[in-house]
Amino acid sequence: MLRQHGRRPMGSSFLNMPPESATRIYALIDPRDQSVRYVGKTRQSLKGRLNGHVHDYHRKNNPCANWLKKLIRMGMSPIISLLEEVPTEIWQEAEQFWIAYFRSIGARLTNSTSGGDKDCEFTPELRKRLSEAHKGQRAWNKGLPASPESIARLAAGRQGKPHPMLGKKHSPETLIKLRASHMGQSPANKGHKASLEVRKKISLAHMGQSAWNKGMKMSAEHCAKLSAAHMGKPNLSKGKKRSPEVGSKISAAKKGKPNPNKGKKYKRHALISDAVIQLSLL
Repeated sequence: MLRQHGRRPMGSSFLNMPPESATRIYALIDPRDQSVRYVGKTRQSLKGRLNGHVHDYHRKNNPCANWLKKLIRMGMSPIISLLEEVPTEIWQEAEQFWIAYFRSIGARLTNSTSGGDKDCEFTPELRKRLSEAHKGQRAWNKGLPASPESIARLAAGRQGKPHPMLGKKHSPETLIKLRASHMGQSPANKGHKASLEVRKKISLAHMGQSAWNKGMKMSAEHCAKLSAAHMGKPNLSKGKKRSPEVGSKISAAKKGKPNPNKGKKYKRHALISDAVIQLSLL
């Protein structure tokens, strides 16, 4: 459990220095919503470092100082919490880890850098620590719907850019993992009907485009799978009548085009022909 300390009375000069070989990694917490807003390091006591933040905020102009100004104007003070105490030789890695960790779970940190007085380099050790810290935890944004503004920004950022998977194929291992993760789950849109507006947008988006599988022939294995899947099931359109509008649309679409089945012999027809020939020979 993290140790937390509130604001000390103004004018206090208490400093309790830890051993020279130790550095403390701490977090400043917003008392309004208990969110972590800053991660830093100190060799002072936590109370002494908090006192320094409160006294020095008006001399600086950075995100952390601006956040502190707002709190103090409201008559509040941040809470300081000890995250980790590490040897001084490795404080950079520890500070980088905690900044990366809190940012990865959605914390709105006011840190201007990635820690360690330099940009964070994600070493294999740091990646391993982050992975272990997230294991078994729920994603911070799970179940949170994106705001219309966020959706608009995402759409604007992707406009004109190709899909990241365009021209790429998933490896067999990835396909096995995807299949296993979806096993037993219902499709996300099962039972949902698209609104007329959505249908119109989809229709306009596909206008003038050829079907993705046009000209492609199904393999014998795929045909066998489809046949087995439909075996014993009634035709989807059985007992249903087309509306006059649908009938006129189909008629207009086929007008002037040759019958695709003209000249082709179905298997059933071939069997009937063979039976007729055999009967004639008797």
